[in-house]
Amino acid sequence: MLTLVGICDSFLLSPLLKGMVTLSAFFLLISNLLVFGANQYNLKKSMEFTQMQLLLQKESDSAEYYEMLREQLRLFSVLFHGFLYPVRNLRFL
Repeated sequence: MLTLVGICDSFLLSPLLKGMVTLSAFFLLISNLLVFGANQYNLKKSMEFTQMQLLLQKESDSAEYYEMLREQLRLFSVLFHGFLYPVRNLRFL
């Protein structure tokens, strides 16, 4: 944009051409601001999606971990019951 303003000041241009260059510089600035805004919006939404996916993964890992602990507790209780039964019988001998 500064280049276009510099061209207007450096060269002898007709008033119509100066107006066109100034208008094109203004439109270029507006289009750059729109692209920047769209990029920032996309970046924000991408970060939100990534955070949501990370939270979902943590939740899934937590649920899987507790399910594994419950299964191990079940197996331990079966093993403990299988061990305790003969020990009780030995106690009565």
